[in-house]
Amino acid sequence: MGGGLRPVTEPISGRIYVAGLTNMNAYDPQTRSWIPYPIPNNTLTQRVFGGAVYNRARYSIMYFGGYNMKDYEPQTYITEYRISPQAWSIYNTTGNIPPTIADFCMAISEDSNTIAVFGGRYYTINRFKEPDQFSNSLYVLDVPRRIWTKALPVSLRAYTGCQIVGDQFLAWGGADDQGNVLPEQPPLIYDLTKKQWVSNYTAPAYYQTGPSNNNNTSNKPSNLGAILGGVFGCLAVIGGSVALYFYMNSRSPPTNKPTDGPAMMDSGHEERRQENGVPMQKESNIEYDITKTSLDNQYTPPPFVQPYGQQQYGQQQYGQQQYGLQPYGQQTLRGPQGGVLPRSQGDLPWPQENLPGPQALYSTSWPAYIDDEVISSQTIIPNNNRQ
Repeated sequence: MGGGLRPVTEPISGRIYVAGLTNMNAYDPQTRSWIPYPIPNNTLTQRVFGGAVYNRARYSIMYFGGYNMKDYEPQTYITEYRISPQAWSIYNTTGNIPPTIADFCMAISEDSNTIAVFGGRYYTINRFKEPDQFSNSLYVLDVPRRIWTKALPVSLRAYTGCQIVGDQFLAWGGADDQGNVLPEQPPLIYDLTKKQWVSNYTAPAYYQTGPSNNNNTSNKPSNLGAILGGVFGCLAVIGGSVALYFYMNSRSPPTNKPTDGPAMMDSGHEERRQENGVPMQKESNIEYDITKTSLDNQYTPPPFVQPYGQQQYGQQQYGQQQYGLQPYGQQTLRGPQGGVLPRSQGDLPWPQENLPGPQALYSTSWPAYIDDEVISSQTIIPNNNRQ
């Protein structure tokens, strides 16, 4: 009957492998069931009190040490179980190979390149008659080179726990050869680089990642700097484009083209767009025949283009005007050719005393307009009855 071999967890699937008797038993936590895999004859039969580690680089479990309860055959070689093909093999090694021991601690580095075996009990033929002999030795295996080396001895210990962290080997607990349990003893620390025992533990600056099972993968530097640079570069370009857009719009001159205004007639005169904050209407250059003027009101006044609101002849939204008069300011008469008649008696070209009545209006060569009435030429009309 076999037993005492350390269970090993395979981290990819989470299965727990326990070797014993004639089967490799794997516990699947997803199905909560045990899966037996047969062990070939004379491979790991009745081997007890040995150690085991999971080799991430080789995707295998490596067993070492212990002994056979039947014939006490020394076990100085490593038995390897390849998980993927479910195959068993002997992993041959050279160098300072450890003797047959049991109840030791066994650890492997994160990169799977180093295996350490520390302490334990030596195998003796008359073990039931003689007291157990404890080991104080540390053996280190270079896995790729398959070479064992031995460190300087320290205190005797068995049943200890151990681990490899970075380039340091740590062992703690266990018992001495007198049967004294050592739970409160300080850990033992061995520097794998300096190859010597040290008194202080130095935490590694980083934990080295174990090799991947896929040979096509490799460690690549982080692209975080390039990503952040690209993001900030894009933001800078967008911000510059927005700023340029507003800058160009602020410098664009306003257009003077009318959109919904009135129809304009070209008079050859400069357009007066605004006076005292009020828009001006463009003067017309259309000439009208004034010879058709008569006293029977047959005269047809020229059309005036008024852009805003309702209007009558001579009316527009801004200011009051008569036919032929300027749209702004008060004045009395305008001639058909655009001349302005005097607006007061002081402005008349003849003496004031010759007027037939107050506020009389006079025209010598063209019809004069008062409100909507037409006055023929060479006529002086008193304005006594007008209010």
